[in-house]
Amino acid sequence: MDNIFKYATSEFSNDAFLCWLFSISKDRNSNVNTIDYRVSQGYLNEFCKYKGKIIICEDGVVKQEHKIDVLIKGKYDNGEKFILAIENKTSSREHSNQLERYKNYIDKNYSHIKNRHLIYYKTAIQSDIYKIKEEGYSVFQIKEIYDLLNKYEAGKSKNYILRNYFDFIKEEVELYYNFKRFNINEWDDKAFQGFFYNLLPK
Repeated sequence: MDNIFKYATSEFSNDAFLCWLFSISKDRNSNVNTIDYRVSQGYLNEFCKYKGKIIICEDGVVKQEHKIDVLIKGKYDNGEKFILAIENKTSSREHSNQLERYKNYIDKNYSHIKNRHLIYYKTAIQSDIYKIKEEGYSVFQIKEIYDLLNKYEAGKSKNYILRNYFDFIKEEVELYYNFKRFNINEWDDKAFQGFFYNLLPK
């Protein structure tokens, strides 16, 4: 059976996956031993730079508020509230000052929340990320996404959605790093992108 994400390649599909994944952390009584829950919490911990348990509000998974792809609202286990805004990209790039506009919206409309986090989430490779970081966004590109999924053992999940997503991301990473496996005359576009990205200072 083909991987569903082989066909669901749009940013909307990626938005749906993220919303589904974060929704797992709504339940205060979730089984902390399940891989799905650990991955959900792992994403939140990495994105919010917080090590404790994170609980999402019942209505805290929002799509397209002020055109922000995914907006997550919840609180840490110390009682502090947080807001998490995610700009999700596949093959496209940021445009029309959207990152600045989203940041200004969050700062203005959620100024009462101290913990405000901005994420640029890209299931591909992009080299010119310096301006994105200057806007205050933490950048997670496909290799970082794979490392995150792998860290929390998403590949061992029995959930069809999560396992398919992990397998899809893993296969995409391998395509970008084919420059290490094949001769240059066998490289495709992704292998060339991976090669030049690998030359950039980290």
